Amino acid sequence: MRRFFTIFLVGSFLLTACRKDVENSMVGDENLLIPNHIPVANYNAPLLHQNTWVDMGRKLFYDTSLSIDSSISCASCHAQVHGFADHGLALSQGFQGQLGTRNSPAIFNMAWNSSFMWDGGINHIEVMPVAPFTSEVEMNISMLELVQRVNNNPQYAAFNVILQGESIYSDAHILKALAAFMSKITSFGSRYDAMRQGILTFNETEVKGYRLFQEYCNTCHVEPMFTDYTFASNRNRWSELDPGRYRITMDSADYGLFKVPTLRNLSYTNPYRHDGSEHSLDIVLSNYLKAGEEYFSGDARIQHLYALTSDDLQKIKSFLLTLDDPKLLSNQEISEP
Repeated sequence: MRRFFTIFLVGSFLLTACRKDVENSMVGDENLLIPNHIPVANYNAPLLHQNTWVDMGRKLFYDTSLSIDSSISCASCHAQVHGFADHGLALSQGFQGQLGTRNSPAIFNMAWNSSFMWDGGINHIEVMPVAPFTSEVEMNISMLELVQRVNNNPQYAAFNVILQGESIYSDAHILKALAAFMSKITSFGSRYDAMRQGILTFNETEVKGYRLFQEYCNTCHVEPMFTDYTFASNRNRWSELDPGRYRITMDSADYGLFKVPTLRNLSYTNPYRHDGSEHSLDIVLSNYLKAGEEYFSGDARIQHLYALTSDDLQKIKSFLLTLDDPKLLSNQEISEP
């Protein structure tokens, strides 16, 4: 628990420092290629529009020297080829092959989030990297050591313009640069997005799946982001090792709740759920046939799913596949430099 409270405290400190930037956000930068049907991002500070910050964040994101034994980087668990999720692993694998307790979430469209991690235990994108950096089972490096390594690496001298007269990079510089780069990892190049822009039309099966999705699934997986950013559960077999959001709030009502994940790019980001326990989209969908049975919790938002048939779910799957964005996997601007 101590590490989570520490992250909250760090987050509060950094939020004070960056609040002015967030409130004075710049909206509509054509370089971000955000379609009109997408809402304004939660985090859109001016530095996001400065290439030097983004380029430094990109370098940091792929830099293995930022783990204690220089073996892994942020990209090790958030690989572009997997939609910036893990390499098909159920649980994240960090320092010396140690396994975490959760599946590494995909980190595209992060600027729209107001909280981070499966339990929402981090409250700002500029604080989020502190958790994997300092986790003993992930990168296992102190922020002090990380700052020293960045300042001792001559490759970062190319970005010194962001120092604005300061002599060394601080942890705030590093975290802001990472936030700037992660905010550029956007995914709005799917067939769904093209449909919303009037560029193409769905086929008959996709249309039927879309209608079923809007009727049965859109309450939690709200389009166009395909999440409502809340915390929920559809299972009653909790893991005693992971009480979910309860670990953060200590509110019994939050026991077993995890963040509602986006449904974009499901073809690339398996396995699914917070613990990576469901390895295919067909498995996830088939479990919803059990809605109303003992498998599920009492969340009223999903109790009506008992009415769905196997054929309905296949139509919904056809729609969900329209949310894949192959451009995310090939965008050279966010690839390893």
